Amino acid sequence: MKNGSDLLLALLAGGVIGVGVGMLYAPRKGVDTRKKIAAQAQEAKARLQQQVGVLEEQAIDYYLRNKESWDIHVLSLLSRLTGHSIADLIATLEQKLGVVREISKKFHTKERIIDVTASSVTD
Repeated sequence: MKNGSDLLLALLAGGVIGVGVGMLYAPRKGVDTRKKIAAQAQEAKARLQQQVGVLEEQAIDYYLRNKESWDIHVLSLLSRLTGHSIADLIATLEQKLGVVREISKKFHTKERIIDVTASSVTD
């Protein structure tokens, strides 16, 4: 990933330097020069957006390929920070997830009862 960002910075720096040198040696009217700069800036922006998209796809791909190791690193970090074992952390998270699921079921059930009651009142 570092090589991609270094390449992006080098391309961007090269583009900026090229535009600057071109402006110094190009004998054109101010209006023409500003139009040319604007066009080159738009091209540079498009290239930069494309590179950002490529880097974003690479980052997502890297994360997905290494997701399990990331999960282990996060759990290890949490274990060190809290002083609890990874197994205890997972058990606690699973317990909390069960509680959230139960609350969600009750909420959705109540929502349906309210919908049925509201529709029978209006009928």
